[in-house]
Amino acid sequence: MLSDFDNTGDLGFMPSGRGYIVRRDRLMNELIAKGRKAGIVLIYAPDGFGKTSVLLQYAQEVKSDQTRGSVRIIEADHAIGREVFVQLEVVAEELKDKPRSLIAIDNVPNFNRDETEELIDKMRGLRASGIGVLVTCRPSNRLLIHGLGDSVKVNAQMLKVHAYEYSSWAEAFSISTSLDFYHLTQGVPELVSALQVGLYGQDDTSRLLENEIVNVCGAALADLASLESNTLFNVACLMLLMGEGTIAELEACGVRLSMIDQSYLVRDYPLFGVDPTDRTFTCLGMEENARLRMRKLIAGLRPDLVQRAARILIKAGRCDPAMDLADAFLDRGVVLELAAQYGVDLVLTGHGGDICRAALEKTTDDQQRREPTAAEALGVYMAAVSVSNIKLARYMASVIERDGERAACELDPLAWEVAQALTIACYGGNGLGLPTTVVFSEHAAHNDALDMLSAHIEIKRRLTEHADGGEVIAAVEARKAYDCEIDVAGIFVKMDRMLLEIFDGSFSEIDGRDDAMTAAVAVLESHGLQALAIWTRMVLAARRLVAGLPVVDETAFSDLDRYAVRVRDNQIQLFGLLLEGWQSLAEGRPVNAKFRAVQVMRLSSEIAEYMQNNALLLERTSYLRNTSMLSVREDAELLDLGQTQVGGAEAWAVALHLAAAGRDSDLAAWMSMNRAGILNPSYRLFARLAMHCLGEAGARIRKKLPVREMARYSLKEDLEAESARLFQAGEIEATETVEHVEMRVFGMFSAERDGFPITDKMWRRKKAATLAERLALGLDVPVERETIAMELWPHAEFKSARNNLYSTVSRLRSALGPTPDGKSCVVIQNDCIGLNPNYVKTDVRVFDLITREVLAKREGACGPHLIELCLKVEQLYTGPLFVPDGCNPAFFLRMQRILQSKFIDCIVKGANAALEENDLQSAVWLAEAGLRQGTMREDMVRCAMRVYSAAGRRRDIVELYHGHIHQLKEQVEGIPEPETRRLYERLVESRLKRAIVER
Repeated sequence: MLSDFDNTGDLGFMPSGRGYIVRRDRLMNELIAKGRKAGIVLIYAPDGFGKTSVLLQYAQEVKSDQTRGSVRIIEADHAIGREVFVQLEVVAEELKDKPRSLIAIDNVPNFNRDETEELIDKMRGLRASGIGVLVTCRPSNRLLIHGLGDSVKVNAQMLKVHAYEYSSWAEAFSISTSLDFYHLTQGVPELVSALQVGLYGQDDTSRLLENEIVNVCGAALADLASLESNTLFNVACLMLLMGEGTIAELEACGVRLSMIDQSYLVRDYPLFGVDPTDRTFTCLGMEENARLRMRKLIAGLRPDLVQRAARILIKAGRCDPAMDLADAFLDRGVVLELAAQYGVDLVLTGHGGDICRAALEKTTDDQQRREPTAAEALGVYMAAVSVSNIKLARYMASVIERDGERAACELDPLAWEVAQALTIACYGGNGLGLPTTVVFSEHAAHNDALDMLSAHIEIKRRLTEHADGGEVIAAVEARKAYDCEIDVAGIFVKMDRMLLEIFDGSFSEIDGRDDAMTAAVAVLESHGLQALAIWTRMVLAARRLVAGLPVVDETAFSDLDRYAVRVRDNQIQLFGLLLEGWQSLAEGRPVNAKFRAVQVMRLSSEIAEYMQNNALLLERTSYLRNTSMLSVREDAELLDLGQTQVGGAEAWAVALHLAAAGRDSDLAAWMSMNRAGILNPSYRLFARLAMHCLGEAGARIRKKLPVREMARYSLKEDLEAESARLFQAGEIEATETVEHVEMRVFGMFSAERDGFPITDKMWRRKKAATLAERLALGLDVPVERETIAMELWPHAEFKSARNNLYSTVSRLRSALGPTPDGKSCVVIQNDCIGLNPNYVKTDVRVFDLITREVLAKREGACGPHLIELCLKVEQLYTGPLFVPDGCNPAFFLRMQRILQSKFIDCIVKGANAALEENDLQSAVWLAEAGLRQGTMREDMVRCAMRVYSAAGRRRDIVELYHGHIHQLKEQVEGIPEPETRRLYERLVESRLKRAIVER
């Protein structure tokens, strides 16, 4: 088709594609300059890169140049050589008297060598006669591209929309600025224009983009298919099937890609996302849309490439996309071939269910009922073991056994050892009929997955026998067998590490790993990995149990028990019964807990020493929980208290019994003589749970534990109860041993050592008490010596102040006393002084923790919990911070203002929350507590007015408001804020109007 460009007034009326409306200034300027000099411009790129749009813009530039001649455009797509030559002759005849004209030939097809050479000769003849030529073609037209070596060449990489052009394209097509332009389109012009907001919003844009990706990729494949060599076509198909990957992954499976071929893909077909620097590729489109449609197209044309891509992915460790390809496009027989060759990788990444389905379907569809080979049988066997299909696993084991000696020649030794380890990991040591007579001539290669499975087996054995296994897990926990959604061996090891934390006493609370694995359980169950899912659920439930949290998965332990019975694993069955007993005890069912404990003690072998001892502890705790005090005390008389250095379980069982019987002196002696057993980390968390279940008896034991160990043996709920008891109003009971110091700085300063007041005589110097308060206000942060010296002795010389500080620290140490382990309550480090937070407790620290909970957390407390916290704040804050005399009061006054401000903030927040909960009693209590501090803060006054209004106390509103006005006038000569005045008028006037209406 020949177009007379001189008769066209506006290019917008010409068929040009959406990309034409964006002018590409930098590209045009470069082409005009170079094209004027070279005479011939060649643009080659796949469809979708805007070749025609650039051609039309170039033609428009020539047409608008008054020094240039006419412009003619020839559409050569699908034309034969003779047709193009005739049109060139006609155009050349028309333009022979019009120098500096332009002939543009769009989409030149792939001619044979003679026709291509003739076309090149004609274009050079036109250039010689003063007529410029612009030609576009696809990259497969190698003869034309190589033949025009003296032309200006523009490839697909140069036609991409670059970063400096994005703003103009975004404005022209109304593209959302939130879209990742380069990630979605890789700069392909046709795809960039497809990002325009559709009629139906973002979903419409996504569909339009995915359709264009399919069109552009399909056109590129068609162009590659027209090349004489199919190497690039095969590589491009493999890239689309894989989605993303590295060149090394292709080369590892025999796909050779030379540097020249890589340069072709980078320069001429950039839509495949080949990066020559790190040798990676990333194809366009989403997995469930464009890539899937392209895979369907390729699978219909070249099914052999699908199998090859699956093998490449598996060998690269990417089993998930490999099995997606296999399930969607490959025959069941091919899936079994993959299982025979890569069974270990597929099974240990969670695809055992896919292999089993393929095997069953193949058996059903195969009329001749061909028996699988030994390699296929082993792959299906491992798959059946992973998804607990015992029947299929036994059948495949019998197939291997019938093969006899041939099996040893055909099977991979590594796969055989993995199969054995996986069987033990999922079914214990009973086996599923896998023959033991197969002997290999060579040893299995090293494999991380095999080492991790072996470690899991060893850890299970050690846990039931000795409750250890830390060195086993340490050797493999840093490894990662597969980088897939499911890594069977990796999950086993991860759960073993989380379980070991319970038995070595290092577990403190639920963390992010628990949340992640809770979400992973659903994935494991969807893949049919029953054994792994049950083990994971058990570990997660056990961690919640020992953390004192409700066990959400109530059937986790019983499911483990039933599964162990099914696979005849006695040790794991008893392990599940033991945990089920502790769950029953925590839920208040001591009878059931004792029954489980007795079961474990009767059925466990002598080898499982730890389970027997743990069951003893559970049995004794259940007995104490469900027996009268009289019987407990009578049985306590029969205890042999002369034993020393007994095991952890017996030490705790006797200690719990003595505590429940109220025999504190015997308890103290017992714990002292059997300190090693009491502090055995293997029983720490279960002893903590037992103390929690026994209540007050457990509190007696915690008092006699070393202070540094108290937090480890206390649940969060127990610590909160202890904190509430510590700072409750009234006298604090004295403990039997000297273990901690309590200080109060609100209202008046006071200190107690083990429940007894520290008197002035014990302080010996008034400055020692001042120093104690100053360090307490540091909130566990040590203070520099120089700072303290200048604050306590502001008028003394520095040397004298330092000497005074030295003697005062000695007096403070003497007053507070030594800790049970001989350490000082005053810590000096790096020329800084502080209080030992493990032994010194202060009301200001508790105040800071509660106010932080109320005010500083992003989500914050709410409802009744918030009201309860604010009431605790009110109980702690007995008055403004005590400011001592005889020192520089600046720091104390600043802290006094800060703490009072926090107190008022909490009071206002708590009163407002009480109003929302319709708890008027708490709201009034909090509001009046805030007013008692004599604050002039307007938000406190407004809060109290709202509370009084809700309580119907109009007179109190009037008195409060007028008293506030008087206080402002007397102290700062001010008036209330407009918001306060409006609130007062609204509350008072609304009640007056309501009273008038009622009359």
